[in-house]
Amino acid sequence: MKYVVQVRLELSRASEVLVRLRCGRGVRSSGAPLPSLCVALYDGSSSRLDAACARLALARAVSHDGVYAYPSGGVCIPRAKLEAGSYVLVVSTFDPWDGPYELLVWSARGAARLDTL
Repeated sequence: MKYVVQVRLELSRASEVLVRLRCGRGVRSSGAPLPSLCVALYDGSSSRLDAACARLALARAVSHDGVYAYPSGGVCIPRAKLEAGSYVLVVSTFDPWDGPYELLVWSARGAARLDTL
């Protein structure tokens, strides 16, 4: 992940959804700690969000536990009921991070599809 990644979440039907973002364990090769993380969920779009529409005030849900904190296990948007449709997940770090990360999305079986924008 390099600062910001946008992922389209398509729900074929209404479903409860839980989102978790975490980085690989340990420290960076430079010895610095893992990066601070943030994940935000925005209402639908078929393309990337730009700065004009991706304002924090418009986010449906955000998880950063303070300003870009890194609690044990990453950041999580708790289970929320979402209607069928298109959503955008914005995952980001405060500092550059060139390493592995996991974006985990739980939903009803077969309800969700993810695509990188």
